[in-house]
Amino acid sequence: MRPSTFAEVAGVPAHRSFFWRRLVAASGGAEDVTNWLIAQANARGFLGAIVAREASAHEGVSAEDLVVGLLMPHAEPDARVIKLIVRMLQSGRLDRDKLVFRARRERAEHALSWVLTLVPPTEWNEQLESVRNRLGVLRGTARFAFRYDSQRLIRRPASGESLWRAKRH
Repeated sequence: MRPSTFAEVAGVPAHRSFFWRRLVAASGGAEDVTNWLIAQANARGFLGAIVAREASAHEGVSAEDLVVGLLMPHAEPDARVIKLIVRMLQSGRLDRDKLVFRARRERAEHALSWVLTLVPPTEWNEQLESVRNRLGVLRGTARFAFRYDSQRLIRRPASGESLWRAKRH
């Protein structure tokens, strides 16, 4: 069974994207893009989700590209990426103007706006506020359904012991 995409669950067609093609080529296939992007984020020190794949940071993909790639209409809606994306946005290591520009270009702005609605008030910081302010109010923002597997979420900061245990399984 093919996993659903943000486009399918939102009821909109996925556009032709050269950026998505580049991500598919770099990851080794359309089924591996989400895990590859998570591994790339982990290699950059964000550590928001566990994958059984190790990677070194790909030089042609920026942190903004990782967020946009995980939220594109072609991407798989998965709960573990939501926590990762929020961590990335909260870190202050992203250029909000570049992020919003690329999200609009790749039609990921509605998914980004939706993720921001999921963040509880206690987790908001000035980086999240600046992304929300730069993104502005979007018309027709859709609600997305996604898969939730609690075993794939990180509930506490990663340690050497927990990473070793995850690799072993």
